[in-house]
Amino acid sequence: MIVGILILALLVMRLWPDTPLARTLRAVLVVGPSRWLDRPRLLWLLVIIGLMAAAMAMLPLIPGETALILGIDWALYADLITAALVIGTQLRWRQVRQSFVTLRHWVAARLPRPRAKRAVRVRRQRPPRADDDRPAGWVFA
Repeated sequence: MIVGILILALLVMRLWPDTPLARTLRAVLVVGPSRWLDRPRLLWLLVIIGLMAAAMAMLPLIPGETALILGIDWALYADLITAALVIGTQLRWRQVRQSFVTLRHWVAARLPRPRAKRAVRVRRQRPPRADDDRPAGWVFA
């Protein structure tokens, strides 16, 4: 029953995305849970590990082939969860690193830039003239 309602909601969201009903369904069924699940929680990890441990503990009680199938299924599930956690962490670290780079550029733009020290002007000495041997005299015209 609930699966049929969810499939109908999915069809409404895919076929008529601009209707108010589709926008409301998307906000309630997609955006809200994704924001809630996006926050990393240690409790989620502990619950998943606990459920997997309980399922693995029940494997000896299940007969032969069924236990093998369930064991493979749970191992695959554990691999998928681990991959999702690694990818999510990598994406978050990339965003954190990018925010630090942006912050560094913002701070660097507001700090005064070091300027080159002005060179002290030295008065140029004139080259000696050819007739500097004798003192200058007065010339009358």
